[in-house]
Amino acid sequence: GRPVGEVISMETLPRLYRDQSLDTAMKNLGTHPFLPVSSRRRPFRLIGTVSLEDIHRAYGVPECDGPSPEAIPESFADFPEIRPSPNPG
Repeated sequence: GRPVGEVISMETLPRLYRDQSLDTAMKNLGTHPFLPVSSRRRPFRLIGTVSLEDIHRAYGVPECDGPSPEAIPESFADFPEIRPSPNPG
């Protein structure tokens, strides 16, 4: 197999530093599944990684498998296959 350095370049991937806020991390994540956390003194020294799930956990956002029926917009009312089921009680 190929070395990771040939596939992913730390130079092109946005990175975070330990003193940056979670808000900054969320803004920099974009479409990346995670971002490296580096040292400012040694920017190519990997300290760790952070993902959107990590940030959600830090803010206390519960894990979710998808939107709740209450979160489905009214505009989907014409699609019976995704209409929320009536609450049985």
